[in-house]
Amino acid sequence: MQWKNLVWVGAGLLALAPSAVLATGQFSVHGGVGYNKALNDGYPDGSLGIQGGVLYNAQPNFGLGLEVGYLGLGSYSASYEGVNGKVDGDISISQIPVNGIFQYSFHPSGRVQPMLMGGVGLYSSRIETKLSGATQGFSASTSTTSTASDFGFNAGAGVKLGRASQAVRFGGDARFHLVMTEGESTKMLNVMGRVYFN
Repeated sequence: MQWKNLVWVGAGLLALAPSAVLATGQFSVHGGVGYNKALNDGYPDGSLGIQGGVLYNAQPNFGLGLEVGYLGLGSYSASYEGVNGKVDGDISISQIPVNGIFQYSFHPSGRVQPMLMGGVGLYSSRIETKLSGATQGFSASTSTTSTASDFGFNAGAGVKLGRASQAVRFGGDARFHLVMTEGESTKMLNVMGRVYFN
């Protein structure tokens, strides 16, 4: 599934918010940087990722929104040397989620706001393979990329620092992701530091 389709699905999830609720409230934009790791056996050690989104706070303690990101899951490196030469390979794995999300904040008027959050949508799995080698005096390299889109969801908890009236606030959260990939579902954990703009 291509980027345009992912964006349309995400926009459709956001549109599920009732129009009567959207008549009042406040929009906020957020971005985050953090660490991601797949919990399945045989995956690499993890890598960095970014996320960004928009949230509509229909109530002081409840918001609905749309979030997109790039979650790197790390890479493998391997070498093979045979009678005809040596081949080096690198395989990198990542997920690109487009999710409709919700946030529920405790103590929304306080300076420290614990939160529960979750999301549901599409995850685009990406595996990039790079091979290079030399044999009998010749060298060559090749690169291939495979992608697949699957349904998934996430849930977690975090904290937001600063009062709701502030233009900029900071926070962080940890989420568990479950993606219904073919065969075994992919399980991921990501921890993000975030900045919120009201």
